[in-house]
Amino acid sequence: MWQGSAAGVATLGAAGLYVSLAAYVWWRRGGSASTALALVLLASLVWSAAYAAELGAVGLTGRQLWGDVKYVGICLLPPAWLVFVARFSGRGHWVTRRTLALLAVEPIVVLALLANSATHDLIRFYGPGAATEPAPVAQAGPLFWPHLLYVDLVLWACSAVFVATLLRASPVYRRASISLIVSQFVPWALNLLYNLHVGPFGRVDLAPFAFTACGGVLVWGMYRSRLLAIAPIARSLVFDTITDAVVVRDPLDRVVDANPAAERLLGRSLAEVIGRTLADLAPAASGDAAGELVIGAGRTARNYEQTSVPIPGWEDAVLGSLVVLRDVTEHRQTQQHLQRIDTERRVLLERLVTAQEEQRQHLATSLRHSVIQPLRAAASTLDRVRPDLDQLELQVIAYRIAQEALANARAHARAQRVAICLEAADGGIYMRVTDDGVGFLPGLGGRWPPPGDLGMISMREQAAIAGGWCRVSSAPGMGTTVELWLPTSTLDPDATSGHPAAQRQHGR
Repeated sequence: MWQGSAAGVATLGAAGLYVSLAAYVWWRRGGSASTALALVLLASLVWSAAYAAELGAVGLTGRQLWGDVKYVGICLLPPAWLVFVARFSGRGHWVTRRTLALLAVEPIVVLALLANSATHDLIRFYGPGAATEPAPVAQAGPLFWPHLLYVDLVLWACSAVFVATLLRASPVYRRASISLIVSQFVPWALNLLYNLHVGPFGRVDLAPFAFTACGGVLVWGMYRSRLLAIAPIARSLVFDTITDAVVVRDPLDRVVDANPAAERLLGRSLAEVIGRTLADLAPAASGDAAGELVIGAGRTARNYEQTSVPIPGWEDAVLGSLVVLRDVTEHRQTQQHLQRIDTERRVLLERLVTAQEEQRQHLATSLRHSVIQPLRAAASTLDRVRPDLDQLELQVIAYRIAQEALANARAHARAQRVAICLEAADGGIYMRVTDDGVGFLPGLGGRWPPPGDLGMISMREQAAIAGGWCRVSSAPGMGTTVELWLPTSTLDPDATSGHPAAQRQHGR
């Protein structure tokens, strides 16, 4: 049977509140820290509910039964609290199978001793005459004190890590952090007073009542202030050791936190930068064309790429922003160096092309004046001796151009077949040499001959001197065709400039 008492009803109400808190945390869980927090609340729920049943039980047997059951929650609480603190503080590497196995040894031993009637009293027992007392209190057995020492060591050590993590949090979360810190000590202190039977605190364990308030504050601090989301990101080992400068700003752009890299960049400690804006901390900073932050001047100037990420708060409110300043000075210097090299390369290339073009023009002029012109003069002299010398020269020119075309087809075209067509056309001779080779692109922008090909330059110049023309058409994979037309009436280019064949070549 169960009879109501003020302490029992209050403890039962606390258990009901724990049910709501545990359900809320489980529903809102977003990571391992949230899951561990739900286990902490579950352990506290079992402790509170069983203690409420113990206080309200009628008879010594019922009180002893529920007093033993509450140890399930008490034994579960230390490992659950350790896992939560480890996950929350960014020390997830603490939680290993080996660690959990070691933590499970003591609770299993205690529960096994309580479950065995022969060893039960080593943990707790009711003294003589307890059955006649209206509210008997269990006595501590000899093994209870090692158990209490183990539980308190784990809980207090983990609470110290938890408090240290909260103290390192940004001032934006300082109020919530202080509330959480205060709420941690009250339940443990009350439970210690109860176990040591200090004054009136030895009659009723007030820890479950205090844990009710502690659990509410804990859930409020974790979710209302987004501490579960902030701590692993803003105060983790990555935040402290990252080489990029990271600054946390509030909605008014004031610095509320900074990592060691940001302290080195700004040349100030964390205490000196909090509450000030970046413009105050780096008044000499300026923006460049790329939108980067430039700190310093001259050779000491450094370029920093800014990345700002908003920090979401409760109900989509923005708590501030996380600003990452990445030093890209060497990257920008490398880019500028490559741009200078590219500019110099372009200038040199233009000069080289210009020099090559001048050399080609000089070579063509030299050939015309030093070789072709003397030959023409000799031909004019011999014309008086041999009237058909003009026709002979045309045949020689046609023969040489055909020879050059065949040599190119053999050396470069890798042709299987070559066809030569020779016929009279438009008052002159027309020749066409066609191959089925690999072909090529005849110069840039339609220019022919291509730069550097003296053979094609000679073919063109010889045809032009004879008053005719020579052209090449080709395409990759389509073979090459060399066409030649020479007038038979005269060797003077001016005399044949109106010829239809010449007009076709010059596009008139």
